[in-house]
Amino acid sequence: MSVFVYKYESIKKVKKQLKNKAQSALSNIEKEILSVQEGIQILSKNLKEAVAESAKAKTMGEIQFKKSHELLILKKIDLLNKKVESLKKQREILREDLIQKTKEHKIFDTLEDNFRKEFNYEENKKENKTFDEVSVRKFSRSGL
Repeated sequence: MSVFVYKYESIKKVKKQLKNKAQSALSNIEKEILSVQEGIQILSKNLKEAVAESAKAKTMGEIQFKKSHELLILKKIDLLNKKVESLKKQREILREDLIQKTKEHKIFDTLEDNFRKEFNYEENKKENKTFDEVSVRKFSRSGL
């Protein structure tokens, strides 16, 4: 009995590697989104503290300083929100890319299964033909 050799095995391996790279890129974007969102939460907490501190300010200089500090924190939060939106767009692009690569990999898996079934069918045919020939020879030798 011969051994099954899938002629597209190298392509299948490349497709699998591309799929794995897309998965890792997507997970990296997810991690980055989470870290930026944590940064936003920290800045929001700092903003609340700054607002509480500005209420305690007594002189005009202190009030102006605290307000400018609040504005700076708000600008940082806005920049981080824009970065999150940008990362979410990238995530959607990568997700679509991953879906496409997964489909391609699945196509080659299915193709391999089909070739394997066809190979097994042909092998069984050959084996049955050999058994039939052996049976005919035995029958003819037995003289019946």
